[in-house]
Amino acid sequence: MVRRNILPENITPGNMMRRSMASKMMFRSPVTQSASVSVTENLAYAWCHAKMITPLGCPDIFPRQVSPDVPRLLKAETTQYTAFSDGFRNVYTDADAAPPYSTSGILDPGSVSFLNLFVNGVLQSPNLYAVRPGMLILSDIPPRGAPLILQFVKITLPSDQGLL
Repeated sequence: MVRRNILPENITPGNMMRRSMASKMMFRSPVTQSASVSVTENLAYAWCHAKMITPLGCPDIFPRQVSPDVPRLLKAETTQYTAFSDGFRNVYTDADAAPPYSTSGILDPGSVSFLNLFVNGVLQSPNLYAVRPGMLILSDIPPRGAPLILQFVKITLPSDQGLL
């Protein structure tokens, strides 16, 4: 059984792409210039366009080559300073850290990508506190016994080209 190309020789995908949106809906055969089309011609037209335009969100079905300039995954390192409120102060230092729960002192905010403060497990807005190397200053006094967790996140490039 010999397979034939179902498109006439003078129809190429490029010629099809140049047609207007209206002519895409009604395929005109260049041989007859008539508006009547066969199912085979419609299927051939749809097949040619399906090969040219692949959906973006289906990498398993339509794999794409990875561009060589795509960066690798970024590295993230997290540390935390933990202290417990005494109910009287709004300034805490490295000396107030709870060693079993802390992995670092209070770091310089310029040396990390971002930081988060949790008071009693609730994320605090950055305008409610200030952080300096070795010091945490709160705008209000937290309740006695409330944990103060200052989380530091440092994001770096895989080749250690610097801090982001």
